Amino acid sequence: MEDTFLINRIYNSLNEICSENNIKRVKNITFVVGDGSDLSKENICDYFEQNKSELIGRWTNINMKIEDFDNNIAIIHSLEGEDK
Repeated sequence: MEDTFLINRIYNSLNEICSENNIKRVKNITFVVGDGSDLSKENICDYFEQNKSELIGRWTNINMKIEDFDNNIAIIHSLEGEDK
């Protein structure tokens, strides 16, 4: 089951980062998550879509790196976007 609290924190952080850097659409993003995390490209895309955000969508290449740490943590490791 997805962690909506964690996805909401990702959503808020990514909106802030993209706003500060004039990014309108994310092309590539890599998250580092705990080895028991339920995060997936599908549930991240769905959350952004449900919130009417065009930052992340089916066009976004989402990569997940697995590390041995708390499942309530997700780190935005890298981000590539466009400003149009």
